[in-house]
Amino acid sequence: MARPPLMAAAAAASLAFVAACSDSVPLSPELAGAPASLSQAPEEVMEGEFIVRLADDADPAVVARDNGLQVAQALRSNRAFVLTGLRGAALRDRLLSTADSKNDATHFGAGRLNSYRAVTGATLPSGQ
Repeated sequence: MARPPLMAAAAAASLAFVAACSDSVPLSPELAGAPASLSQAPEEVMEGEFIVRLADDADPAVVARDNGLQVAQALRSNRAFVLTGLRGAALRDRLLSTADSKNDATHFGAGRLNSYRAVTGATLPSGQ
């Protein structure tokens, strides 16, 4: 007895679906989980460190200070620098110490985060 073509196609599709959902090992395990390109590879990040390239007229110390960082190292390439910032407990302490107090008994915590003051150590002029 011959099966109709539609039933044969449905059986083949079901078999392919079951095979795709199996828990078996991939055919090429050395490729499993490997990124398709370098752009998809996980980034290697050093927390609190930034590599920057500055314009010819920019002073690295001023740029670092204005952004709450310090110049850690001048790199070999032209006008490239490693800038470092606060990490961990030091960053937490800076954020807490520069928060705007709410002066209200209904609010708890250190207050409202003031990122400008945390980075620059200054307060914005009124109206900004």
